[in-house]
Amino acid sequence: MEPHRELVETSLALRSQVGGHYPAGWRELWWAAVRRQADLADQSEDEAHDAVRDIVGQLGRLSEEAAWFREDDGLRQRAITETLLYGTGLTERVPSRAAQELWRAAGRPPAGPAEIEDAVAARNRWIDEWHAWALRD
Repeated sequence: MEPHRELVETSLALRSQVGGHYPAGWRELWWAAVRRQADLADQSEDEAHDAVRDIVGQLGRLSEEAAWFREDDGLRQRAITETLLYGTGLTERVPSRAAQELWRAAGRPPAGPAEIEDAVAARNRWIDEWHAWALRD
């Protein structure tokens, strides 16, 4: 299994456990995904670390906010695959592209009050885009 997917699956399993603890090898798995990200996207270690954090963060948030993600394994796997394809830079041509772009926009550090409002609006539109994506199935 690719380190990105293994990291995502492990992270999502931890989120579903009350009081879950990081498993042995978590740090090694994280850094394996970062190294793979750097290779795939020709990124620096810092850029790759941020990209992996964004992938794991988006899918973790999706697991919290979208019942279909928790309840429909087919949709869940498709969402994971599209997020990995987009997040690794392998392709931007995914049906969930609008949601992917909104996640990135919401995660940019705001420089002022207007940008804080923009980030909040992007985060709200992000989940709406994912819900619309799930309904298109």
